[in-house]
Amino acid sequence: RLRYRAYLREGAVLPSESERVTDRYDNLPNNWTFGIYIHGELISSIRISVLTSDWRGSPSSDMFSDLLHPELDRGKIIIDPTRFVADPEKARKFPELPYITVRLGYVACAHFNADIGLANVRPEHRAFYRKVFLQEPWGEPRLYPGLIKPVGLVAAEYSVIRDKVFQRFPYMRSSAFERRKL
Repeated sequence: RLRYRAYLREGAVLPSESERVTDRYDNLPNNWTFGIYIHGELISSIRISVLTSDWRGSPSSDMFSDLLHPELDRGKIIIDPTRFVADPEKARKFPELPYITVRLGYVACAHFNADIGLANVRPEHRAFYRKVFLQEPWGEPRLYPGLIKPVGLVAAEYSVIRDKVFQRFPYMRSSAFERRKL
């Protein structure tokens, strides 16, 4: 429902009776959905997909199979954070919310020793991912089933940019204990 409210507000989905946005990836064993709570209230969420040669199920892997499947065929591990949403009313009170939420993808990169970190984003959000994660465009925007605004693929080689990101944004670091608990 949080996805639905956020996507509807930004014009990414059409109104629906169910007032829900879900897809087949939500229940795959290589996908985890996290919620960020403040004072016990859900205010943002993100889904993290871990892609390997054996586990390819994620929106980015399907939308950009021409770009990602060759990497997976080479044995690369790819982290694909998708479905990042924030409660439209609460997000204004917490300007740090995007950083807190997308940090979980970076934590996953460390935990799974990822080769590549992705973001599947609308064109107007590319600058944020370039600034924070030094990600470059890999794929031009395409339509994802159920959404009415196209999303593009940005990516970076985790081992190449990791230390630069830590220098600029030290809070992206995580401990082994934190990664294991998540």
